[in-house]
Amino acid sequence: MTKDELWQAVLGEIEISLSKASFTTWFKNTTVLDLMEKEIIIGVPNIFSKEWLEKKYQKIILDSVRKYYPKINRVSCVIGNKNNHQSQVKLEVKKIDSIVNNVFNKEKNNSQYSNNISSINPNFDSNLNPKYRFENYIVGSNNDLAYAACRSVAENPGKNYNPLFIYGGVGLGKTHLLQSVGNFAVKNNPSIRVRYISMERFANEFLDSVQTSKIKEFKNKYIQLDILIVDDVQFLSGKEKTQEEFFHIFESLYQHGKQIILSSDRPPKSIPTLEDRLRSRFEGGMMADINKPDLETRIIIIKRKLEEKSFSLSDDIIEYLANNIYHNIRELEGALNKIIATYQLRNTIPTLKDVIRETEDLVSSNRRQDLSPEKIIGAVADFFNVKSEEITGRCRNKKIIRPRQVAIFLLRNEINLSFPEIGNLIGGRDHSTAIYACEKITLELKTNKVLSNHIKFIREKFIDY
Repeated sequence: MTKDELWQAVLGEIEISLSKASFTTWFKNTTVLDLMEKEIIIGVPNIFSKEWLEKKYQKIILDSVRKYYPKINRVSCVIGNKNNHQSQVKLEVKKIDSIVNNVFNKEKNNSQYSNNISSINPNFDSNLNPKYRFENYIVGSNNDLAYAACRSVAENPGKNYNPLFIYGGVGLGKTHLLQSVGNFAVKNNPSIRVRYISMERFANEFLDSVQTSKIKEFKNKYIQLDILIVDDVQFLSGKEKTQEEFFHIFESLYQHGKQIILSSDRPPKSIPTLEDRLRSRFEGGMMADINKPDLETRIIIIKRKLEEKSFSLSDDIIEYLANNIYHNIRELEGALNKIIATYQLRNTIPTLKDVIRETEDLVSSNRRQDLSPEKIIGAVADFFNVKSEEITGRCRNKKIIRPRQVAIFLLRNEINLSFPEIGNLIGGRDHSTAIYACEKITLELKTNKVLSNHIKFIREKFIDY
């Protein structure tokens, strides 16, 4: 068996055990550079792939290789391909490692970093907040793929994943991650042109340019960029003219090899009234989701924030907060900030009983004891970009049918309303209408993955209402 045949066999086994996104991200551009008696050397495209494979996938690679070569007990990764001489590759790795270590020197404090960012390209409006950095982003199983993709893009803008589409619920760290890419890129290359903007602000700027007859200036401001970072692209929904203009800007940047990074609270296929040409382009690069942090990650987040604030809490308090505030990171930070501010002013140390009292409303909300029909209907209306009154009214417009059916399904399954109650709530309809809608959605969920994703994201929105 040749080296190439071995590696193809190993890749075949690894592909079965990983998601398609993870396999493509980490193993697509790898090769075997050398196969020795007890060591296999894998060629990888960049420093981050090297670090990630060695730290996260070392065991799975070794287990697969040993099925064919039992004596192998070591896997090494180096940057390069078959055309590189091994010694040259190792020398290059050392150089790059040195650069990366300098970039990520954790001895630098926040004020120094902020000063460095603010002094770079001062005449260019990047909208980046220097507090958002890779170094202070907590990585867990809920966000490791998104983090890895962002790091890779930051190191090689326009080359690895373009566009990069990050999606996940509110308050899970998408903005932090996106702006970290921009700050890293600017720090590495002071002349690079980066702009971070929310889609809502982009749309407002576009409308202003139309009203003031400055559309050309507006477009030129964006097509000159090297990296465009757009947050909350779900706000493109229903904005036909803005979608058209954004499409042309997207195309111009993409065709010139410029990096585009997008975020949303849902995947492209779940953004209602999004043009097919935009949807296909959003899905044409790398997509990575961010989920709710698990308990271990929440505990790490709390401890990191306490360290930053030079404040301490007992382990039982930390565990209580991590166990009871779990919907998103923003809520967790908000609760911590409230506790810290309150007890710093009082100059006392909070007890568990104090913390339970201070966070009672938030914890109750997390347990969804106050989930109401209005909240469910509001979340559905927001997701489908319609009005709550349209769902509960007598309107028979085609665009209202699906949102209404989903609302009926959730009213039944989330708060167990009776069918007559649901019918009365949804425009005074007969209970048989509610039964039909509920059964229809239940049946579709067995085969319709798009609908399943819709329901999932709507449920995550309940906490916002």
